Amino acid sequence: MKHNVYITINDTPCATIFKSIAKAGRPVRVKTRRLFLIVAICAACVGAGCTKRLKSNESHIAKNDSRLQENDVRVYSHSFGIVKPHEKRRHSFIITNDSDHQWTLSDMGLTCSCTVPEVEWRTIPPGASVDINVTYQADGGSKDDHRFVTVHFSEPTAPTLKLKITAFVRDKAVPIPATLTVDVPSGQQCNEEFFLNVYDDHDWANVVVTSSVQWIHVVPQLAYTGSFQYGNDASTGPQQKWRCVARIDADGLAPGRHLATLTVHPPMEGEKKVDIPISLNVQKPVHAIPDTLFFHNLRVGVESQEVIEVVAHTAMKLSLRDIEVTHTLGDGLRLEVREVQPDQFELQATMASSVPGIKRGQITLRIPKIDAELAIPVITRTATES
Repeated sequence: MKHNVYITINDTPCATIFKSIAKAGRPVRVKTRRLFLIVAICAACVGAGCTKRLKSNESHIAKNDSRLQENDVRVYSHSFGIVKPHEKRRHSFIITNDSDHQWTLSDMGLTCSCTVPEVEWRTIPPGASVDINVTYQADGGSKDDHRFVTVHFSEPTAPTLKLKITAFVRDKAVPIPATLTVDVPSGQQCNEEFFLNVYDDHDWANVVVTSSVQWIHVVPQLAYTGSFQYGNDASTGPQQKWRCVARIDADGLAPGRHLATLTVHPPMEGEKKVDIPISLNVQKPVHAIPDTLFFHNLRVGVESQEVIEVVAHTAMKLSLRDIEVTHTLGDGLRLEVREVQPDQFELQATMASSVPGIKRGQITLRIPKIDAELAIPVITRTATES
């Protein structure tokens, strides 16, 4: 009795067996007694193909594993905590060779000369541990310092070591912020607050802050007392925190930028003084945005509108009745002032030109109540009729 078996040929390693007797993708009629031979051959082909692919994958994995080992970077970290400026500290990093082969020191890279590594070995046998001694010397001034020593080995599969050193360098008195920038309306007074952190092994009984100018006076007040020790993490805070209020009197100062220096005097003689730069911007009593009015590409007889924002810096409340506006551009310019909010106004300018060309003029805004006057240049450009 005959049995017909139908096999569909796909794109597999065994497909080549059937290509001589059928077209790819079409059924093939095979007798039963031949089926076992075909299956056996297919199994052998598939097995060989799988084995070949498996070996290829194993080789690929091995290569990837080797590459991962070559790119292995191990980070060892140590924090010295809070240190004094120019202070020298030392730490020993313990390095263990956890591989099956020796590591041979190739070179060490530094981020700066303030961090110096020392070793007394050339190689690390498998399973052995060695020390890398790192000496760090802080710079002057307060800062958070992060330094690295990079250790390279000759073997391609050995890791790269990064030794990270952290130090929080602090002067005995650290102002927060380190510089002050203050805006104050002309003729007015204001208070600017800053803090003084004290990193010392004892409390300061008082703090004296002097000014290089007469228009600033500083009043310090103790706000916090802690239990500081050198070597503590920076998050533990200082020994003391002083709240300082700089009282600034801009009366008599011309609008513009004024510079001064505040100096912190520690209570102990001979201690380093700390300077705090301060920049004072005395604002004009009134200013306009933009400060110059342009009418571009006007056409004869066609109106154009522009808006100027007018802001007054004064402790006195102003209204529309307090503002006087004049200009030098004749009947072609109409002005309307509207109040947006207290001490802030909009000046709407409507321009209609009668002749082509460029014309210049000025809008003058006066506020007698605060003795302020503001000049706003106006430039118009009217196109020539074609």
